[in-house]
Amino acid sequence: MTYLVVDQRVEDVNRWRAAFSGGTERRRAAGGELHMVLTDPTDPHRILVIVEFDTPEHAIAWRTRPGVEREITSGGVILDSVTVRVLDRLPMPTGAIPPQ
Repeated sequence: MTYLVVDQRVEDVNRWRAAFSGGTERRRAAGGELHMVLTDPTDPHRILVIVEFDTPEHAIAWRTRPGVEREITSGGVILDSVTVRVLDRLPMPTGAIPPQ
C-alpha cells in the first residue's frame, strides 16, 4: 500500500471538511480511500490527511491532477503551508503493537 500524506493549514476546518468530503467519489474513482485525518491539538487549523492508494503512481496522479491547486484553495487550504509526501507501507517491526 501507498499513502499520500498531506500536512496543511486551513482557514476554516468546517469549510475544508465540506470541500474535502465533496471530492470523495472522485478520489475513490482515482483509487484513493481516506485512511485518516488528524489535527494538531495546539493548532486546530493544522490538518494531516492520509489517503491510501494501490501504487505511488496513483497517489502522484491524484495529487498532480489538473486544477488541484484551485480545488484546495477553494476549500480554504493555505497553499504555502502544504507539505506532501508519498510513502509506502513497511512491515511492522518485531514487537510492535498492530494498529486496531
